[in-house]
Amino acid sequence: TRAEVASTDYKLRKKVHAKAREVLAEHIRTTTSASQRIVTLVGPTGAGKTTTLVKLAARLSVMQKRRVELITIDNYRIAATEQLKVYARIMDIPCKVCRTPDELRTAIDASEAEFILVDTSGSSPANRDFLARQKTFFDAVHAQHAIETHLVIPATTRLQDAKLLFDRFELFNYSRVIISKIDESYSFAPIVEMADTWHRPFSMLTNGQDVAKDWLDADRLLIADALLKKWLDESESIDRK
Repeated sequence: TRAEVASTDYKLRKKVHAKAREVLAEHIRTTTSASQRIVTLVGPTGAGKTTTLVKLAARLSVMQKRRVELITIDNYRIAATEQLKVYARIMDIPCKVCRTPDELRTAIDASEAEFILVDTSGSSPANRDFLARQKTFFDAVHAQHAIETHLVIPATTRLQDAKLLFDRFELFNYSRVIISKIDESYSFAPIVEMADTWHRPFSMLTNGQDVAKDWLDADRLLIADALLKKWLDESESIDRK
């Protein structure tokens, strides 16, 4: 930004902001969500995967009138499974619980839905054995079906933690990143930095619990604006003073 802004314009904060926004956007990749029939979300415990999956289901089934089916392989959190079933009843779409890789393969083979959304158990990235067990579910499906995998990361994630998440969940060959809970953080710069490093595009942002409203399609300039908002707000406050 400094290289592309004339030194005489350094005090013109909005001009600096406009150029910084443009430069930052060049490092941000975006893509669509649900371009494959089978979509799954992976990520750490508490990332908001189940809520995000329901938002995606609502978008496809309620707004776009597509035939959607929900499947969960989360056999550890009873509350999460029940939550998914409740939302499925509200949206009038099927919801299945698969406890083994074979059950998942059978359910997918038998499904007539246009989109199958698979919820997974949250896990610490340090628990490699647990991650490996979850991967066996998708290994059972990969031979016959393409799977679109999104890594869900909360906006509050610190840089060191983001590095670990991007690395350990690579086991699932995720192709897209969803930033959740952006309403809970001033900046999610560490996630943007790691996505740039790993050459992964963003597909979606979530910013609350409202299933129908609190999500955004990923957009390069929108993300750049969010990262620079605190700086611009502080700059405008300084200008007013």
